Amino acid sequence: MCNNCKIIEDTRLELRMEHGSLLYSTIFKDWKIANSSIVDASETCKADKYAKEQARKDKLAKKHKNEYLSNDLFFIWDEYCETPQKIAFWRDGKPYGYNACYRCYGTGIYKWATEWGYTGGSCYKCNGSGKDSGRLYLKKEMKWQKSAKLRLDAKRQHHYDILIEKNALKRIAWNYSEKGVAHREKRLSWKKDKILTKNKSEFVGQVKDRGTFDLTLTFRKEFINDFGITYLNTLKDANGNVFTYWGNSFRDVDVDGTVTVKATIKDHREYQGTKQTVINRPKLLEKVGC
Repeated sequence: MCNNCKIIEDTRLELRMEHGSLLYSTIFKDWKIANSSIVDASETCKADKYAKEQARKDKLAKKHKNEYLSNDLFFIWDEYCETPQKIAFWRDGKPYGYNACYRCYGTGIYKWATEWGYTGGSCYKCNGSGKDSGRLYLKKEMKWQKSAKLRLDAKRQHHYDILIEKNALKRIAWNYSEKGVAHREKRLSWKKDKILTKNKSEFVGQVKDRGTFDLTLTFRKEFINDFGITYLNTLKDANGNVFTYWGNSFRDVDVDGTVTVKATIKDHREYQGTKQTVINRPKLLEKVGC
């Protein structure tokens, strides 16, 4: 980057920081008009650089053109170099050839299924010609491409291995941290409590009976259905019997809070080996620790 290009770029960044990305463009245009000599010198510099780069590309293309013309060329997907191709045209000094379009299989017409049967139209990939262009490579260039792909795959795999090792070390550190130990102990106590509850819980009362119960809310989960939001509530009494209730009546009760409710026994069900008493139409009579 020449001095003139650097001055223009620094000024553009300074105006953008001062006036914001939406308002700086008009001010920057006025600055370029006022400093046309710097802008012209920068454009001349860019044109010279482009001309030099194009000359370098042309020289390199001329150097390799004879090699392309005197050897067999192949598409990149021809892994074993079995089908030599002819040069159809040149682009930036590199040979290109035509092959059958993969979308329409060389027919120029792409077919798709509808509820009335198959229909078709001009393939947009090849514009109906049935041919698609692709870069042609020498055998040695094919080897270079394969080796580059292998290096990239190895680099990617190495990156994945490092991530796996990093995550494993994080899990080990978490398991032996204070939070990890506390979480594991909490999980084990929850499992023990669940096993004890499963073996201890019994059905309470008779179906359609209405009675008063002292219950502790142990679990609540929100569900969204066609009628709005509802909650699955799991409760337990002093004897370890499990009650379940679907509804919003315990929405204001905190988990581990104890309530006295008057409710109707709707059903007796068993879920994962735990006997549960299903209640409905609960009426809260008293809250304790909520």
